[in-house]
Amino acid sequence: MPFLQGTATDYLDLLDQFVTFVTDTAAQQPAGTPGPGMGPTEAWTVRANTTSGFTVDGNVYLEAPGISGTEEIFMNIGTLSDVGNQYFLWRLQGATEYNSVIQAAGDDIDAQPGAINIFESSTLRNPRFLLDDDSFDFTIVANGRRAFIKATIGTSIETMFIGYLVPYANPTEYPVPLFIGGSHNTDAATTTTSIDHIWPFYDLTASTADGSSAYLRGTDGVWYRLRKTAGVMEDKGEETEETLLMHPPSFQDDTGDVIYTNETPTPEHIKWPLTAVINQGGGPGTPQFQPMGILDGVFWTPGFNLNTDDLLQDGGIDFEVFENITRKGYRDFCCVKLV
Repeated sequence: MPFLQGTATDYLDLLDQFVTFVTDTAAQQPAGTPGPGMGPTEAWTVRANTTSGFTVDGNVYLEAPGISGTEEIFMNIGTLSDVGNQYFLWRLQGATEYNSVIQAAGDDIDAQPGAINIFESSTLRNPRFLLDDDSFDFTIVANGRRAFIKATIGTSIETMFIGYLVPYANPTEYPVPLFIGGSHNTDAATTTTSIDHIWPFYDLTASTADGSSAYLRGTDGVWYRLRKTAGVMEDKGEETEETLLMHPPSFQDDTGDVIYTNETPTPEHIKWPLTAVINQGGGPGTPQFQPMGILDGVFWTPGFNLNTDDLLQDGGIDFEVFENITRKGYRDFCCVKLV
């Protein structure tokens, strides 16, 4: 799984570097070595780009081939900026296909077939990836089925994950486990202290009416939103709304109920795969959980004595640690595999 680390001059330049990286058909670098090259079978395709060479706000329509080369994974990114309100961001969307007629008619990523369609007060709450109009460092990890980005904006660690899960099923049983996750559910600056400013690996939003920073498309075509986790019973799935949870952080509380701990950041510091779980309702006391798959390459790790950019090792491979925006609690750390 290729990765790239570098500096972007702004949010548009990051998109330029990202698209250049994932569409590069050159041979992949050896495992653990950063650099360009997705390989001829895993390189993505740009179906349309309306950013005038990444110089103005617009949309990029992407298709990833999966690992097999034939999976047709559709992920779309739109840029948006407001100098007065100081936000510079990407809007993230998924789709079930690319429709060139719809794109030509209105250049609207939200109108593509199968796009996220969760509204609140007439506002579409698809995920945003909050960035900046000044330079910042980044890490990109991608393969033919998914992409992860970490951007360090001042003291804020912004992350996104788009693409297929590795499902707990064969492809014919669950062919489209599409996950779209960013760091907010509406337009905002990276300096916002809103509870909605959060990574896509668990949610703190209080109201079930709110949008989410992350969504998973179910086999029924419904986009399930990542929901609140704050140590109360409803956060562990004991509610009637069908929602998306993430194991293990969604299944812990605020009193120190940690599933696994390791208070010394040794090279073997535990790395637990992030598993997307749909709570199918059932009400208090009778949750009905359906594990859907794992977020390939991203792991939860207990945050004891860890800092963003620390490197953990396993089998000679580095895992780069990152925190949940600016939060530093024990469940606010994950790591991404640099291969």
